[in-house]
Amino acid sequence: MIDRHLNAAQVWPSAPACLLLDLRMPHECGLRLFNRLVERDLITVMPVIFLTGEGDIRTAVTALKQGAFDFVEKTFSSNQLVDRIENALQESTRQIAQRRARCAMSLRLAGLLPRERETIELVLRGHMAKDIAERLGVGEGAVEMYRAAALGKMSATTALGLLAELRQLGFDF
Repeated sequence: MIDRHLNAAQVWPSAPACLLLDLRMPHECGLRLFNRLVERDLITVMPVIFLTGEGDIRTAVTALKQGAFDFVEKTFSSNQLVDRIENALQESTRQIAQRRARCAMSLRLAGLLPRERETIELVLRGHMAKDIAERLGVGEGAVEMYRAAALGKMSATTALGLLAELRQLGFDF
């Protein structure tokens, strides 16, 4: 039954979400379900808060090391739980925005022509126009044309600004 729901959850949520799990659930061990969520990379956009009356420090540490957002013993106040859920939803919002920005950047990168991509990669690695021209077998004017076209398609005004945005989104340049 839970696998069917996990399969339906293959698409990341488009609205902030968090999941409350208990270590003991009617049809599933909470940690096993959590591990399957980790395998599907769902916990970054849908933080998991464990609620339990039977937790121990070892289990809590294991869950937190694997990416659980929080681990709460059932002797909590409702205000504490609401605060933790609000924090998890804020993190979900941040992660969804990050994934959207990364996806948009990937689409812009995919829209570059091969020469534009080669040129902008070399620019971002600190190569000068003369060096790039030699490597690509073109004139410096063509390098500047490819560079300008790439920056325009990437919605960037400078190579340094583009590099900062790419690194912030986790791209390796």
